[in-house]
Amino acid sequence: MSETRSGFTRFDTISEFESYIKNLKITRKVNGLQVHHMALPNYDCFYKSNGNTEDELTRTINLNSYGKSMGWACIAQHFNIFPNGKITTGRDINKTPVGITGWNTNKICIEIYGDFDKNKDTMKVSQKEAIIAVYGILCEKLNLTPSTSTIRPHAWFTSGGTYLGDYSTSKSRKTCPGTNFMGFGNSKNAFVNNFYPLIKNYMSNRNTPKEEPEQTEQPKEGKYIVRYLQTTLNNVYKCKLVVDGLYGPATKSAVKKHYLKIGNKGDHVVWLQKALINRGHGIEADGSFGSKTKAAVIAYQKSRGLSADGYAGYDTHSAIIND
Repeated sequence: MSETRSGFTRFDTISEFESYIKNLKITRKVNGLQVHHMALPNYDCFYKSNGNTEDELTRTINLNSYGKSMGWACIAQHFNIFPNGKITTGRDINKTPVGITGWNTNKICIEIYGDFDKNKDTMKVSQKEAIIAVYGILCEKLNLTPSTSTIRPHAWFTSGGTYLGDYSTSKSRKTCPGTNFMGFGNSKNAFVNNFYPLIKNYMSNRNTPKEEPEQTEQPKEGKYIVRYLQTTLNNVYKCKLVVDGLYGPATKSAVKKHYLKIGNKGDHVVWLQKALINRGHGIEADGSFGSKTKAAVIAYQKSRGLSADGYAGYDTHSAIIND
């Protein structure tokens, strides 16, 4: 059953979402749909080590807080699609999104939970089915034909908003929705040959491709947030850790030797800042451990029952990894 909290609604099924869209009154002109992935939060944040999954509405509320901390009126996007196929509302549909510079007017912004660059998250079947359905249902509502004119990923634009028409590793603002999005990527050919046909097929037949049952066990390569930390520790401190995503003795020992405090700068600080942003704290990942980062660390420590000293040491790193 759907649920509404703090002004946001979660749809547990595609049929619930479709009923909502059919009855939704859109008063502004909409002629295009954006495609994004969140990158952070990623699947490690959703599928927790204790076996639970993250609450979709809590995440949406945190994204709204983050948007306000960035100076926006509210959350940037209109819809969020989660790994389990559930969907939440975001920004008022009749308000312009904060999604793609140069391509926000008359558009709807959709964020897909996860990091779908190569060697990162492997999209769940449930999420893939929901994505195809969401775009198909919205195209029907808006009388849009899926094409390069109506559905565009962030990867096809520069930071300044220039439309490239394809993904460029040197010019694109972001990789959104990921270089391995749905297994075929973010290029123009990938969308023309794969993504648009999937949406059109759904619109015609209400079918989504069936695949092998999802695997629920922990991926063999371990957690992404740990792999990211191990890579960072190796690059910054020459720790020579095996990048396996497992928070074992060697990684824990390295963390104990390299805590973070106010005044620190660099990639290790960026790792910490991104982790805090992912947990709802409105700071920038600028690589500088200043007063705002310290305040976020203290707030996080208090929320997890840790000693609130503002130092990101072993206990704080461990709490983040096991969150």
